[in-house]
Amino acid sequence: MRACPVCESEMVAKFASECEPPVAWSCPECGLFQLESGGRPFTAEEHAAVLTIAPQVTAEKPATGKVTVSVMLRRKDPLPTRLANYRISRAEYAREHAADRADLKTIHKFAKAF
Repeated sequence: MRACPVCESEMVAKFASECEPPVAWSCPECGLFQLESGGRPFTAEEHAAVLTIAPQVTAEKPATGKVTVSVMLRRKDPLPTRLANYRISRAEYAREHAADRADLKTIHKFAKAF
């Protein structure tokens, strides 16, 4: 069971099976719809499943609000395990450890689809 963060009602699992966790959750009370990927990119099958439910999520009136989404992307290279004396400039950090531009483009493309 999962409680809705907006109205605290019980959310309904979408695309769940006995052998795999749900791909999404919806709240029948307030209409909130949450996608879940467990910190990994969606598989092609999961992405297709999300696209099939998207029309069911639409409201009677067009949305007028703003949606804020937090996305965690993998680093280009991991940070050193010992950070005590590890000092680098912002430019070095961006070059060595920031998210890959290809990952950012993928997120942007996905967001534009919705």
